[in-house]
Amino acid sequence: MIWPFKKKDKFIKSTGRAVTDYNKLRASVGMAPASDDVYCEAVAWVVVYDLLAPEVADECKCLPVDERGLFMMVYATYLSWLAMKVVESKFPPESWGRISLMLQREFSKQSWYRPEIMK
Repeated sequence: MIWPFKKKDKFIKSTGRAVTDYNKLRASVGMAPASDDVYCEAVAWVVVYDLLAPEVADECKCLPVDERGLFMMVYATYLSWLAMKVVESKFPPESWGRISLMLQREFSKQSWYRPEIMK
């Protein structure tokens, strides 16, 4: 599959390599191709997994208590931005919208999450 992506007023084409490679991996173990929702959920879980890694918690503990929530929100925003850059270059155009909703849902479960700050 080839999807158009807009960049600097020019259209470029993505090969959908991430999707193709993942489906090859699934086929190699007898699984059917994944749906768009499966891809989006996988990306969201990678971001959440990295955000909740023990190393991040250790770094956060080194900060004053009143700065920990802000640290986590900034780090969540950074990880989301990184994921967005990859998704925008490798996935269908509507994918980031789906992923960002999943991320917001997962972030909202965290004690440090403040929706008025993370808009």
